[in-house]
Amino acid sequence: MADEIDLELVRSGAKDLSRTDLRNADLTGRDLSGADFSGAKLDRIRAKDANLSGANLSSASIVGADFCNADLSGVVFPAGDGSRET
Repeated sequence: MADEIDLELVRSGAKDLSRTDLRNADLTGRDLSGADFSGAKLDRIRAKDANLSGANLSSASIVGADFCNADLSGVVFPAGDGSRET
């Protein structure tokens, strides 16, 4: 379950969201462009229609996340052999 303090960081527009616990959070429609989610727990987040352009998701756990219609341009995703940019 998402940590309430970490959710408040998202609400405040913080860009350093590294190592946050946002599991099961609803991030629908949020502007998260350029945010650093490295090492974050993002399992089962709902990020429909969110702007994640340029976000760093390296080393993040994103199992079961919903990015339907989200802007994922330039996102750095976790990969088994190192991060890759899309």
